[in-house]
Amino acid sequence: MDKLRTWLNLPDGPWPPDHYALIGLKPGQGSPEEIEARVLERLELLRRYQLPHPDEATEGMNLLARALDTLTDPQARKAYDRSLGLQRVTTVELPPPADDPLNVLFPGVPLLPAEPEGPAPADETPILPDVFALPDVEDEPDVDDDPEFIEEGRLELPPLPVLPAVARLETPHEARPGRPKSPKRELYAELARVRKVLRVWERARPYLTDTDRTFSRRTDSLALMGCLAELRPLLPTVCDLIASPHRPGGIVAALARQRLMFDTFRTLLPSQREALAKDFRAAHYRLAGYYDDLREEVRLKNEKDWSRLVLYPLLRYLGDHPEWLFLPLALLALAVAVVRSV
Repeated sequence: MDKLRTWLNLPDGPWPPDHYALIGLKPGQGSPEEIEARVLERLELLRRYQLPHPDEATEGMNLLARALDTLTDPQARKAYDRSLGLQRVTTVELPPPADDPLNVLFPGVPLLPAEPEGPAPADETPILPDVFALPDVEDEPDVDDDPEFIEEGRLELPPLPVLPAVARLETPHEARPGRPKSPKRELYAELARVRKVLRVWERARPYLTDTDRTFSRRTDSLALMGCLAELRPLLPTVCDLIASPHRPGGIVAALARQRLMFDTFRTLLPSQREALAKDFRAAHYRLAGYYDDLREEVRLKNEKDWSRLVLYPLLRYLGDHPEWLFLPLALLALAVAVVRSV
């Protein structure tokens, strides 16, 4: 309990806290989009403690899933607010008249109160007197408009010392040309890009490919939301492969970009769930195939031929021990001496 309070920054009070306090909202406040964002934010806080403290992290995830289910369902939220003693005040806004041009141009701006008809009542005490008494002021002597300038001797400054020319400093971009990208480095970067998306895709597979899954466990809905929220910023990195309107994964990408993604998922028909599962499998097949092709290409590039196995190690050894270079010369001299002696 104390660990969860520390991890989620919860205030002191009864345990378990109410759903609003759990996600950092005041009682009765928060839209469904804001509630979902708060739940995902606290889910990320719990994930870092899931391996060292699995029991406490699981308890926190269950509390978050229960709060999400209750506060995103309108009927369940009303019942929960009544259990907390909250009274909701529903205000009905009347639409403005259609023939009023001011309401059309400036909707929601209140009009100024109309002025009362008839002449305004005269003030009993006047603000300004009728006649102003000005004091007698003598005229000042005329002053020339152009003032006279007094010529003064100019101050001669000593000449500035001539500094030696300083060599122009070259920036790192000018000092050396841009380093060309290595094809091998680009290949590894492509491999890491696809692997990152493929890992999240495989985590979401049991939730999106099983069309008969009912999500009776609260943690399943929270896990699906976490996968889709983690997948959302990664989709632009693989838009050339999947998650485009005319490519596999387009339906999954549209679901991940929804604000209330799980509510949208719960309202899908069985035929729509089946189409979503097919789209997910097609995108997974393309991602996995492309990832296997990249790994095969890396393996071929790293595969050692006879030159890597024999020639390069021999040259490195001769560089470390150059005295062995005299051995073939000695053998050649010995052969020449034997031939001449025969």
